[in-house]
Amino acid sequence: ELRLPDEVRAAMSRAMQGLTAGAGDLSQWVGWLAPILPEGPVAPGATWELTTPLAGLAGIQALPQITTVYSYEGMEEINGVPCHKITAKSSAADIDLTLPAAWGMGVETRLEGFSFDSHLTSYLSSTDTQLLLLKGAVTQAGTIHAKGTLQQGGQQIPVDQTVRMDCLAVSIEARRD
Repeated sequence: ELRLPDEVRAAMSRAMQGLTAGAGDLSQWVGWLAPILPEGPVAPGATWELTTPLAGLAGIQALPQITTVYSYEGMEEINGVPCHKITAKSSAADIDLTLPAAWGMGVETRLEGFSFDSHLTSYLSSTDTQLLLLKGAVTQAGTIHAKGTLQQGGQQIPVDQTVRMDCLAVSIEARRD
């Protein structure tokens, strides 16, 4: 089982503090960010696919299915540690979905015409199978409507906003030292 080191999870949580409702805690999305490994050994050049519901949204009805294509690129040394290099590519388009207020810290969030593409590269330590380095990018587009009362840090903040994104690009790099 692949695990995200506690220090990386803590750093990701700190980086996400203060974002608006619906963004969630990036450290909760690690199951999506980390590669899913196939059963049995693989050789460099091997590929495999996994189709799962949209990440981080357990308990919501009619979730869009996302297919991720993984590729094992072989061994690469990162900071003197031999690592397994795995790339992952996912995409989805035209997602229409309502996220309940309980998921969005008290704010109901509706996605319309939402799409995303992700290209991630993971480096797994060959000694403990933990993620040593994760890097890549996720791009999103679509409209997000958020309405309700945000519960954050003991405060209640009224929210009623619509965000239209032509393209939001997020670069991801997390490393374990």
